[in-house]
Amino acid sequence: NVVIDEFILGASSEALLKKWSADKEEVCDCLGIVLMFYRDVLCVKSGAGDGALYNADRAADVRRVAGKASVIDIQAVIAQTVKTVEAAHENFNVKVALTLLKELM
Repeated sequence: NVVIDEFILGASSEALLKKWSADKEEVCDCLGIVLMFYRDVLCVKSGAGDGALYNADRAADVRRVAGKASVIDIQAVIAQTVKTVEAAHENFNVKVALTLLKELM
């Protein structure tokens, strides 16, 4: 829930970005949560009901994000999330990639 509340839905996530930048495993785990959340957003945008959601307990948040974003915006977030995971695995500085990802949200 911290990832959803602070990174996806929160206005500022500088402390979280700094923390994640120092721990490759944690950033990859957290980005997995981002991917699942945006998978749910894409499902809702495509007309799926709450029963199709991984994050059924966050259905209201998923619907709110889906209502504000276009399919293209959602796909851009998913693509940047994947690129950020790849950057972490390649030992690149992920803070820039995380910042770009946050700007897409």
